[in-house]
Amino acid sequence: MTTRRESILIEGVRMSQERSVGRGPELGRWVLVGVLLLAGLALFFLYAPGSDAPAPPTTVHEAP
Repeated sequence: MTTRRESILIEGVRMSQERSVGRGPELGRWVLVGVLLLAGLALFFLYAPGSDAPAPPTTVHEAP
């Protein structure tokens, strides 16, 4: 029977020897998400100053 300390050591060795599987496609998906976000932000700041407001700005009326 192994003690708790030995089992932790054995598990630690197994975890450090495992290889990461599928990092390329996963990284590629996150890069695509980042590129789409950056493109959306760039288009927003490019076209937002020249566009009209979707609703008229509100005015604050002071009580007499």
